[in-house]
Amino acid sequence: MNRKKQVLRNLVILFVVILFFMRLFALHLSPLSVLENAERSLHYGPSEVVHVEEHPGGKYILGRYDKWFSFYRIDRVYFFLWRLGGINIGNQIDLSESISYSGGATQSSQEIYGIINDNRIKKVEVLLTDGTVLSQAEFYDSMFLFTLQEPYEDKWKYKDLRAYDSENNLIYEEELY
Repeated sequence: MNRKKQVLRNLVILFVVILFFMRLFALHLSPLSVLENAERSLHYGPSEVVHVEEHPGGKYILGRYDKWFSFYRIDRVYFFLWRLGGINIGNQIDLSESISYSGGATQSSQEIYGIINDNRIKKVEVLLTDGTVLSQAEFYDSMFLFTLQEPYEDKWKYKDLRAYDSENNLIYEEELY
């Protein structure tokens, strides 16, 4: 076998091994392909991507599908590959409430996310256990996202979720977890 054929054969073998490795460890070339594959494997979606936000080591993606909203944590691995880091599929939108929300925590972060069902709501706040107030007045297609880049450490840092109208009147309040 001449040298060109050997190089070509080795490149084909390397390509097949890389594809096998990516498939075995659920690695993808883009965050959106991770999202699509995760939803396909769970027979959910396809979600409309509402918001993508950077986090240390990856991206957060808020999605919406029919009567459901979802949150995905996509992590960057091996420099340019992506893998599913956290998922919350199918939180149903409860139209009887002013806000439908959910949350989650990993070893490195805590998140609260949701969707606003009451058009009067112009600002959403989260009160933390240490008294800090996080606020959001610009929404992503009626969705919001609060993230803390702090480890869970057996203590949930979020305390209360509040929503206000344009005149800063309290419309909704709920104690979190």
